[in-house]
Amino acid sequence: MFPRSSFGPRRHPGFFASTVRRDACAFTVTELLVILGLVAVLCVVLFPGIKRAREQAQAAECAVKLRWIGNELLTYATEHQGWVKVSAANRWYTYLPGVVSTLKAPGVAWATADFRKIGCLTGKPPTISHTYGLLLNTQTHDGLSRMEEVNIGGSIFREWSDRILLRPQPGSYPFLADTAISDGNQGSYFYTRKDGEGWSRLCARHSGKVNVWFADGHLEACDEARLRALNVLYVRDNEGREKKF
Repeated sequence: MFPRSSFGPRRHPGFFASTVRRDACAFTVTELLVILGLVAVLCVVLFPGIKRAREQAQAAECAVKLRWIGNELLTYATEHQGWVKVSAANRWYTYLPGVVSTLKAPGVAWATADFRKIGCLTGKPPTISHTYGLLLNTQTHDGLSRMEEVNIGGSIFREWSDRILLRPQPGSYPFLADTAISDGNQGSYFYTRKDGEGWSRLCARHSGKVNVWFADGHLEACDEARLRALNVLYVRDNEGREKKF
C-alpha cells in the first residue's frame, strides 16, 4: 500500500475548473465604479435627447388630432351653410358626428368618453373639462358671427356660431387651439383681443409654442410673436405658470 500522505486530500474532479471560473467572472471594486460612472455619463448624455424626442412626438400627435378635428369642423360647416357652433348649450364637439363616434359608443354617457382624443397629452390629461377649444368671436355686426338664445328645460342659453367658410382671410383666422387651464378648468373656447371680451387663454405646451388650426385648414405652431400678430395671447405655459404681457 502507498503511504496516505502521498495522495493528499481528495478533491472533486471539477474543483479546479470551478475555481478558475469564479476568479474569471469576479469584478474588482474599481471596475464596478468605472462601470457605474459610464452608466451615469450615458444617462446624462442620452436623457435630454430622449426627452426632446418625446416632446416632439407629443407635439406631432397634437397636430394630427387638431387637423382631424379641423376637417370635421369644415365638413360640418359645409353641411350647415358655413356655420359652426362655438359656444352652445352643449360643448362644441357634441355637434360633430365624426368626433362623437370616436369618443364614445352610442348611448354611452359623456363622462365615460375618451377625451384624450380631443386634447393634448402633454401636461394635464384631457378630461371633459380639458379639451381643445374654439375661437369665440362676438362681433355679430360683421354677419359672420351670430348669437341665439335658446330655451332648454326652462333655462335660457346663449349659442354662438361662426361662419368660418366665408371668412375673408381664413389663413389669418385662428379657430381651433389648445386652451389653457384656469382655476382647475379649461375653457371650451378662447377670445381674441379685438373682441374686447377679455384675454385669450391658450396653452404653450410645446417648447413655448401653441398648436393652432386656422379656418383655411392649415396648422401652425405659434410662438409669442405670431400670437401677438394674430391678436391672440396665451397666459399659461405647460407648468401652469402665468405669462404676463
